Amino acid sequence: MVRLEPGERFPESVDTSRWRNSVVVSGKGSVRALRWRLGDTPVFETRGKFELISLEGLLFDDGSYHLHASVSDENGHTLSGHVKGFEVYTTVELVLLRLNARLERGRDPHTGYRELTRVIPSARDTRAR
Repeated sequence: MVRLEPGERFPESVDTSRWRNSVVVSGKGSVRALRWRLGDTPVFETRGKFELISLEGLLFDDGSYHLHASVSDENGHTLSGHVKGFEVYTTVELVLLRLNARLERGRDPHTGYRELTRVIPSARDTRAR
């Protein structure tokens, strides 16, 4: 588990080398700035005070990540999309599960985006072979 404090930024404030090849199982808290992308749109930033309702995704072997989040604004309106980064308002708690495998990412010829391309079990994990 990782707890982020007010003003900290993801991914800059998280030791992503420690959490490579992990699943973000849950993320809860509040944020005041989000960088994200919706579908095929360019990355943009949203500022305000938002409740982080959910955050899930993957942290890859190369240090990159693929996260999706849902947040609500002060009126309870929900926004969601691909998260590129965020700044913590009060706190954010992340539940991370480190996998016994290497997650590789590469450019998908169909989508044009970097996607999960291979899951390589570690030598200790014989179940996935």
